[in-house]
Amino acid sequence: MSTYFITIGLVGFFCLGQRTNNNKIKKFSFIMCILILILIAGLRYQVGRDYSAYASGFYDYAHTPISILNQPGIVIVARIANLIYPDYATWFFIMSMLTVLTAFIVIKKYSVDIPSSIMLYVFLGCWHFSFNLVKQCAASGILLLGFSFLSKRKLAKWVIICIIASSFHVTALLMIPVYFLMNGQMNRKKLIIFAVIGIIVMFGYDYLFSIANMIKMGRGIISLSSDTRNSSVNILRVIVNCSPSLLFILYKKIYDYENDEFRMLSNMSAFNTVLNIAAMNSIYLTRFCIYTNAFNIFFIPSLLKPLKRDNRLSWKTIIYILYFVFWAYDLYKGSTTVVFHWIFER
Repeated sequence: MSTYFITIGLVGFFCLGQRTNNNKIKKFSFIMCILILILIAGLRYQVGRDYSAYASGFYDYAHTPISILNQPGIVIVARIANLIYPDYATWFFIMSMLTVLTAFIVIKKYSVDIPSSIMLYVFLGCWHFSFNLVKQCAASGILLLGFSFLSKRKLAKWVIICIIASSFHVTALLMIPVYFLMNGQMNRKKLIIFAVIGIIVMFGYDYLFSIANMIKMGRGIISLSSDTRNSSVNILRVIVNCSPSLLFILYKKIYDYENDEFRMLSNMSAFNTVLNIAAMNSIYLTRFCIYTNAFNIFFIPSLLKPLKRDNRLSWKTIIYILYFVFWAYDLYKGSTTVVFHWIFER
């Protein structure tokens, strides 16, 4: 765990550079945060539940014909890695670069509080989830690049982003219809729609798994009797993922609902809350929430910004402490993440 604590200490230290008025320091500190997270994630060894499976599959990826039906994004990255240095470690490093860089590009452009978004990127799990769900987290980063397409209502461009993301993990295609839920303020009609979706997810597990298996077209089929399908999610994770919506409800009267970005983020957070509650009895289904929960790294700073200074500092302190505890616990309880090994140790 020491590697993770050193990581968060370094990232936190360089985030302080974002609080200065010196543009050179801001730029340097931002780049250092990116480099630290890429290096730790990209140079790990046997850290992550499916690390061995990805490592053993590298050769196949690198020699698979590029096809729209064959995860072309993964194949292209594997081919590039094979050209640079034919080793699965190269593939992991490039995937880490892709996952971190896409998120940080969006943080730089759209976050109302860059250092807070960087810390939340780590604390919410967006970073270390990629140790276990390499392909899906890469797809999540690409989906974040469509931030403005959701808020500015550009359907065609959002569809293109989802298609590109699906070349890394096909479930990203399911984010296409989410576009139609992100417009307008939260009202009774939208609450009913969200509730109906939640009920469908909660009571339609078998049907949803059939759809997921059909979309995957034979790749990574999940058995209806598998542990991943039937295991419940830790209640702490559900509470953490729902907490931004609770904070929003507490101060909902002070926010600017005419702001396109805030309106989209509040809708996404509410949708994320519904999905996390509805899918809490299946680890597999909550993996879809990786896509929706990632937007909370922008939503939480947007919630805090309009608060009075004392309230903002109090809430920020509480949020940082609680999310840090969750982050540390989540890493500690994972048998494949609690002990960190470098690729140089193999």
